[in-house]
Amino acid sequence: MKSLIELPTQNSKSTTHNSFLVGLLLFLVIVISYSPSLKTGFLWDDKGSVQFNPYLLRVDVSTFFSNCEASLPHGNKEIYRPLRTLFLSLIRCFFGPDPMPFHAFNMLLHFLVCLMIYHYLRILFSRSTAFLTSLLFAIHPVHSESLNLIIGSADLLCLFFLLFALTANHMSGYRKTILTAIFLLFALFSKETAVIGLPLVWLDDFQQGKKNLKKILFNVRTFLYLGITFFYLFIRWSLTGKMTQLSHHGNTWLHHIDFALQGFLTYMRLFIWPRNLKLDYIFFPGPFWLTALVFFIVGTGIFWLYKKSPAASPFRYGLAWFFICYLPISNILPIKTVVSERLMYLPSLGLCLFFSALIEQWMARKKIQGRIFFFSLACVFSFLTHARNKEWNNEDVFWKLNLQRAPMSARAHANYAVRMMLQKDYKSAECLFETAVAYNPNEKAFRQGLERVRQEKNKLFSHE
Repeated sequence: MKSLIELPTQNSKSTTHNSFLVGLLLFLVIVISYSPSLKTGFLWDDKGSVQFNPYLLRVDVSTFFSNCEASLPHGNKEIYRPLRTLFLSLIRCFFGPDPMPFHAFNMLLHFLVCLMIYHYLRILFSRSTAFLTSLLFAIHPVHSESLNLIIGSADLLCLFFLLFALTANHMSGYRKTILTAIFLLFALFSKETAVIGLPLVWLDDFQQGKKNLKKILFNVRTFLYLGITFFYLFIRWSLTGKMTQLSHHGNTWLHHIDFALQGFLTYMRLFIWPRNLKLDYIFFPGPFWLTALVFFIVGTGIFWLYKKSPAASPFRYGLAWFFICYLPISNILPIKTVVSERLMYLPSLGLCLFFSALIEQWMARKKIQGRIFFFSLACVFSFLTHARNKEWNNEDVFWKLNLQRAPMSARAHANYAVRMMLQKDYKSAECLFETAVAYNPNEKAFRQGLERVRQEKNKLFSHE
């Protein structure tokens, strides 16, 4: 298969030069696409986790790792991400309370992740596959939430350390085991979704040509990595008191399965057609047979593509990566969110690899048409990402757009109501809070917000 970028394998100077050019190109497209995020302030959970988080005022490593409240003060005590808290604390202590350094850190992390994607995939596949995948991943609009929300750095750090662990898995001797174990532990302390680290190591071993499943699954390294995972889970359980955040979504388990299937189809749509992105995705129980039928058709198509693709190909590896990384967010084990764009940060790498391999195959047959298509796709995605990032700059505009795109979202109504309160538009704020309470009467914060806006409204009328 002819490469998109002709890189000689024997000339190390030429290889280094081309790698530098790839890095420079990735840096430029990320800066162009994500530069508006530098103007974003503290939004949504960033206020509690970053702006008003007293634990960030000084670097106290022992507290970060022994107290889950440091990750989200005044929250639900279910979040334990000490490594993210450590990095945010360092930024806060060095650069102060300005949100720009936090967003710059996210941009830098995203750039380093893309470099690691290129470096890691170049070990497994062709350089053109690695380049196309890293570029597509760099500019995909669905990653906007991960970069604009400062707390999204947990996903970025998690993938960054997982890629380091998988790269270390290609070393030899004791360094391979030790470095892989260390980076897996770093990924776990960044975000709990890194529990899929061991299956990814198995996948990487299989990709390296180790076909004996018994030797891949049952060896000293496996038990070491498994022990590290259980060690992390024990610490997390001892601090948070639970392993999952909910019993199930909806009124019954059938509704929960329905929501999980709808969530999968929504994630597929977000990757293929990333338009009208929003912070909140609302689901309602529908005809279960229809959701199951659509899921069956999509699943059958994916399985057919997997079977048709050659063994150890980027097609199979991409699909396997996606489904392994999708498991923690699939709601098979319930989590608090059915769909959130930032949760796609890890699984989307597999889809980027799969579609990049398709494009590369097209380029091998029709070079000009394939390059024109990829260039056009990159331009469109970069434009959509830039436009989406600009929406985060103004908090009033941001919540208004989320309300328009998710009119049944209680959270969007409540947050836009807060913005109206700050502008002393108490009538609009009251109406918005009333709608939020109607949609989610069990949320205490919404009822408190409604009471407060009515008090402020009464004070204003009494003065008049």
